[in-house]
Amino acid sequence: MSDEKPDVGLFVTCLVDAMRPRIGFAAIRLLEESGCRLHVSASQTCCGQPAHNAGDQVSAATQGHSRAA
Repeated sequence: MSDEKPDVGLFVTCLVDAMRPRIGFAAIRLLEESGCRLHVSASQTCCGQPAHNAGDQVSAATQGHSRAA
């Protein structure tokens, strides 16, 4: 068994940022305390979920596709 820490990428949504930031901080704490090497992109931005939830599928798809690239 390897002693290497697992690499984990974390995407924190803008909804978590705006509505419940403590959830994002709790996720970071949990992953770090579990021994993970955490990576969070500095260029992380909206994935389109608010537009999707509001029924604006065109904007949601545009935002989502630009984030996945």
